[in-house]
Amino acid sequence: MIDSLREQMDKGELKPTFSDLLPVSVALEKAERQATRASEGQEPQPERRVVTQQDYDDTLAAAKARMAELKKKEGA
Repeated sequence: MIDSLREQMDKGELKPTFSDLLPVSVALEKAERQATRASEGQEPQPERRVVTQQDYDDTLAAAKARMAELKKKEGA
């Protein structure tokens, strides 16, 4: 639409007035705002790590083994 109007103005077929340009200006501003808002929501979100029961059990077992090892060193 804008290109068509631009061509008509270049050929002298159309003489725009302020009231003709205002809606085009408002439409361009709204389009830019929508494009900016749409791109803001596209940022990648970090993936949350899910801890399973197996992860918890493995960590607990490793901690107990480490505590037992430290107690042996203190007693020796």
